[in-house]
Amino acid sequence: MYSRDFVTPFYSKIALVRALGLIPETNNNAPKKLYRFLTDPDYADQFVNGCIKLSTLKICRAFDNPGRGDAAEGSLIYRSSGVKGKWDDPHILETCRRSGIDVRGSENVQISNTQNFIALEDGIILCLTSDFIPDKMNSDIGQYCVEISNPRRFFYEITAELMRKHIIKNTLMGQVQYIGRELNDLEPLKAPIAFLKPVDGYAYQKEIRMYWEVENSRSLTAEYINLPHAKKYCKRIL
Repeated sequence: MYSRDFVTPFYSKIALVRALGLIPETNNNAPKKLYRFLTDPDYADQFVNGCIKLSTLKICRAFDNPGRGDAAEGSLIYRSSGVKGKWDDPHILETCRRSGIDVRGSENVQISNTQNFIALEDGIILCLTSDFIPDKMNSDIGQYCVEISNPRRFFYEITAELMRKHIIKNTLMGQVQYIGRELNDLEPLKAPIAFLKPVDGYAYQKEIRMYWEVENSRSLTAEYINLPHAKKYCKRIL
C-alpha cells in the first residue's frame, strides 16, 4: 500500500513561495554546517561548482552497498491489536485508515490483529551528515567530502530549482531517526516515513536528509541540477 498521509512536516517545511522571495522564519535548531561524503573525486569537484546530483528512494532501495542501500527505505509496518465499535468513532477511523481498511458507513466494526505495509512510492532525496566523520564514512559512503556552510539556504536553492521541473507537494529537511519502522495501534508517528531508519546499522552516519515529495513520482530518476548561486555555500575539504 502506498500512502502520502503520513508525510508530515518534521524538521523544516519550506513554504512554496520561494520564487516570490519570501523567506521562512529562522529555525534555531538548524545545523550550521553539513557534510556530503562522496566516492568520486570528480563528483566532489562538480558539487562545489554547483552541479548537484540528487537521488531517489527507489535508487536507495536498490543499492547493494550495505552502508548506502536500504531495501525498506521510505516504508513502515503498521500493526493493530484490534478495535470494536461504531464506524464514526475517531479511534476506529484512525486504526482502519492506518490498516488500509475503509469502514465508513458500516453499521458495526470489529477488526483484530491487522498488519499493513505502508511505503512511499518514491521521492527525491539528498543525504548528508551533521558530523565530519571521515574515519566512519570511508568504507561505505566515500572518502571525499564537501562542506555546506548554510544548509537552510542551500535547501531553498535546490527547492527553487526543482520547482522548475516538478510539481512539488511537500519538502522537508531533518535528522533521520534511528528508531525502527514499526507503528502499533494509535501510537503517534515520531517522524515522517522518509526519515525512519532501523535502530542498528546506520546510526553512525548521523544523517541529515533533504526530501522532496513530487507529483508523478513513478517516473523519477537520479538527476543533476545546476545551482551556480549555491556554490558559495560549498567547499571541498577532502
